[in-house]
Amino acid sequence: MRRPLCFALILSALAASAPAGAQIVGHRHYDPAPPQRPFIADSRLLGPSAAREARHLREEVDQAQGSGAMSRGAARALRREARRIARLHRRYARDGLSQSEAAELEARIHALRSEVSRPAR
Repeated sequence: MRRPLCFALILSALAASAPAGAQIVGHRHYDPAPPQRPFIADSRLLGPSAAREARHLREEVDQAQGSGAMSRGAARALRREARRIARLHRRYARDGLSQSEAAELEARIHALRSEVSRPAR
């Protein structure tokens, strides 16, 4: 009776003292994680940048003023707003556009476009 008990104690002591490297599964080396992007793009297709769109609208304002469809004062105010939008786009784009920033620029461009295309009174 003593012999099986002694054998069991020796076996358990050997099992407990076995090194961790002798396990079946080897050590897993993980590659460094890529930097996380806090601004996940939405599913809409990207259109022209707000700065490019503002430049295009400034050209339309110049054409409307040249054809006499828009007064000089109205054209100046619309060009000023187009420059503000382009400046805001550059400032936002320094660290990447968030969805709210892109939506704000898009809304401002839309409002400016409706002002440019509105018929003269």
